[in-house]
Amino acid sequence: MSEAINTNSAQGSYPTGSGGRPSKVAVIGAGAVGSTLAYACVTKGVAREVVLQDIVKDKVEAEALDIAQGIQFTSAGSVSGSDDPEICRDADVIAITAGAKQKPGQSRLELAGATVGIMEKILPKLVEVAPNAIFLLVANPVDVVTYCSRKITGLPENQVFGSGTVLDTARMRYLVSLETGTATQNIHGYIAGEHGDSEVALWSSTEIGGVPITQWGRTLDGGVFDQDKRDRITHDVVRSAALGTRNRPLAPAGLPEPVARALHAASGPELVLEAAAAYALAQRGTIPSAPVTALKLPAASSAPVMPDEMSDLLARMLTLRGQDELVTRTLRLIRRRGLRLPPNLLTRVASRFSDEHRTLVVDLMDARARAIFAMDGRWADLIDEVESSSAPPDPVHWESGTGRERAAHLARVRAHDPAAGRALLADGAWLEARAAEREQILAALSTGLGPQDEALLEARLDDRAESVRRTAADLLRRLPSSAFIRRTEALARAHVVVTKRFLRTPRVELLPVALTDELARDRYPARAHRASAALTRALEMVARVPTGRWRRLVGLSAVELLEAEVRCEGQRTDLSEALTRAALGWEDGRLASALVDRAPTATATRLVALLDTPDRDAFIDRLVAAGHCLQAAATCEAWPLTLSPKHSGLIARCIVEAAAPSRRASERSLLTALGGLLPGRCAPEAVEDALAILGAAPAEALQTSDMRTIMTALELRRELLGMTNQEAP
Repeated sequence: MSEAINTNSAQGSYPTGSGGRPSKVAVIGAGAVGSTLAYACVTKGVAREVVLQDIVKDKVEAEALDIAQGIQFTSAGSVSGSDDPEICRDADVIAITAGAKQKPGQSRLELAGATVGIMEKILPKLVEVAPNAIFLLVANPVDVVTYCSRKITGLPENQVFGSGTVLDTARMRYLVSLETGTATQNIHGYIAGEHGDSEVALWSSTEIGGVPITQWGRTLDGGVFDQDKRDRITHDVVRSAALGTRNRPLAPAGLPEPVARALHAASGPELVLEAAAAYALAQRGTIPSAPVTALKLPAASSAPVMPDEMSDLLARMLTLRGQDELVTRTLRLIRRRGLRLPPNLLTRVASRFSDEHRTLVVDLMDARARAIFAMDGRWADLIDEVESSSAPPDPVHWESGTGRERAAHLARVRAHDPAAGRALLADGAWLEARAAEREQILAALSTGLGPQDEALLEARLDDRAESVRRTAADLLRRLPSSAFIRRTEALARAHVVVTKRFLRTPRVELLPVALTDELARDRYPARAHRASAALTRALEMVARVPTGRWRRLVGLSAVELLEAEVRCEGQRTDLSEALTRAALGWEDGRLASALVDRAPTATATRLVALLDTPDRDAFIDRLVAAGHCLQAAATCEAWPLTLSPKHSGLIARCIVEAAAPSRRASERSLLTALGGLLPGRCAPEAVEDALAILGAAPAEALQTSDMRTIMTALELRRELLGMTNQEAP
């Protein structure tokens, strides 16, 4: 590797990175796109430092020098070029333009495979030197490459982006400007989808100076923006997007047989036109035959199909928007009774859910239905996971499975024998896997987590991948006897100074926490967005300390610490958010009880789940007595699966209140959430009372679609209870 070619720095004002550090942009690939991008960064002054990296040493150094020699005419700071990835260290943004060149006859998928292979080589090195950078992918095919890059790096979704259809949108606006004679800055429209031949122009929302394009007057050629003109522009954009990634010499032998037969006399440009016409005609005039695959499916289950009356009831439930609670209640009843869904309802139910309820749907499938649904990749992994969870662990999954399969196997082994699970990791072979797979395997240690896992987790704090280090820290903070927690407690003793005052709340001085190598290893943040980094680290420390140990550490309990007068760096500091995280992490109901009154509604919802029944009911009653019915109802997701009659009536009254036309939009938004919970969780004996409360709402409220849906759902719940003799699923 060579040393970087560095330029002199210009004087001026530059953007800075987090914590006041000079900002830095790195561009990977010194080709036409990469060099142009680096030049644009310099001329616009988007960063204090711009660096170019490419495997071709002479070219990257020459491109950097060309740009650097004109730096006096810009507001940029410095430009450097090197073939060593080290030049990208601590970059804030890394733009990757390197990629494979398409060969004649090479398909788009083949190109993707070649480019992804390049990413597998360069990305780990870049993540190592700049783990906190934003990665921007520009290499084609950009959508596939971006997805694979995220998997390769193991970085979160908010760190890996693709350029997508930004370029295509610019092309579309330019072509519209040529038709209308208006400036592109006044044209507002977008290309959506994949950067390629499947992208779509969003004409229905395209405007010129606020005027919908469909209502625009005459274009420069005297015509109008009709469908033909829009289709032509879309075609030109798509063709431009596909250039270089799809074009190849036309070979008649590779065309469908009817098309090739029609082209035997054509050649040159005429061949292309005739091929397009013949192919279009063939597509319209023939019905393609699908390949026939002999399916060997298990026999259908002998379990009885649910009665027609119940099937009709479930079908009506599925027509209602936002009633997943009611539907899942019904499905649990079907599962408990050993009944089977008819195929038409199984399909509807499966398409209804896309979250954790899908596991319930799989439970309702017999072997034949699972085999059919497993042909769909969206269901295959889940079905395999459900079936594997009940099957004995298969060593083959650990020896040759994917990262997900190995992690699932490890979790199943540890569920019965944590020591055997640790033995699987003892040889260290799993450490050679990709970062994403190592993260999955390490996360499986959450099953059966105990003090014996500490040594392995401590070692992974030095892993080469940020995602693995973060997972190790998250698991270590759940071990109250670990050295990780002891280091946190030592930090608290040194940085939390308590002054007790007679007949007054104690005063607490929260000393700023400076970043050291040890703290960086323990995943304390190096940068912060809203507060100083030193304060952010101090609050992170408070969130990590086991809540029951504060009195031993500083002489105050966690509740007393919450109520104390706290200052940091001369400013009053609120510990509510940090202690909320601690209460949730250590499941401290007493601290949660002290926090719920001051926590935001969304946080209070999670805290209420930690309260015992008397404390929860007392909290709700206080809110209602104070006139905060909507806030009380907002916590209802933490309530039992079946509500008490009292709380069923409370939610019904809150729904009426939220449906009032005078309510603010933020309050009315609760209507959908509450309406989705009440029919499913209402106490059986309170259904009639809830319907009466809703029916007494003002006529204007009763006419809304939300209210009609809620009342219909409650009526269906009443029918269900009638069929089940008020059995509580």
